[in-house]
Amino acid sequence: MLETYATWSEITEPGDAIAGLLRRELGVSNSLALISDGIGSKELAALLPADYFQAAGFIQTLSDSLECWRRRIAIANPEKSLERLAQLGGELITPESDHWPTTLDDLADHLPAALWVLGDPKVFEETAISVIGARLASDYGLRLTQDLVRFCVDQGWLIVSGGALGIDAKASKAALENHGNTICVMAGGLDRLYPSANLELFNLARHSGAVISEV
Repeated sequence: MLETYATWSEITEPGDAIAGLLRRELGVSNSLALISDGIGSKELAALLPADYFQAAGFIQTLSDSLECWRRRIAIANPEKSLERLAQLGGELITPESDHWPTTLDDLADHLPAALWVLGDPKVFEETAISVIGARLASDYGLRLTQDLVRFCVDQGWLIVSGGALGIDAKASKAALENHGNTICVMAGGLDRLYPSANLELFNLARHSGAVISEV
């Protein structure tokens, strides 16, 4: 089943609501099998509630999605991706996992198919707050971030940020400096952590929280 979730993660863009709709209505495995078997857009839409089938532009959007997904399925290698993740000491977390962050369920059909995680997934159980901001941050912005994160950590909150230069990195660093936990969310894969200037921060974060990616 992990390979199925990994495949979905490899073939879709973050926030793909059409993919989320199919997984919800037809099941994670069944919907992927139908796509792989070459089902047409009209035939696939007919398996969904009528209001989707009748929605303006839905068939064309579904057809475009199927074309894109099938190109990616042809080159996807979920087994290799999961093997590489294991080599890095990580794991794939899915909506069926015990430590899935259920607050993400508010995203409905935009929900990630899975999360690729370096660190302890139990950290998802903590109350979290996101602190993000400009890459070209002012000295004032950095000082304000330091003070804000110190306050949040004192409340027992987990700090979630993007790991980018500027405010994002400052937020995670401030969390660690104040003996709190942090999650750094990567835009790319976990085997190519970016920016490289923050590799030391990411290494610290995975041992006091997690480094995660949707892709």
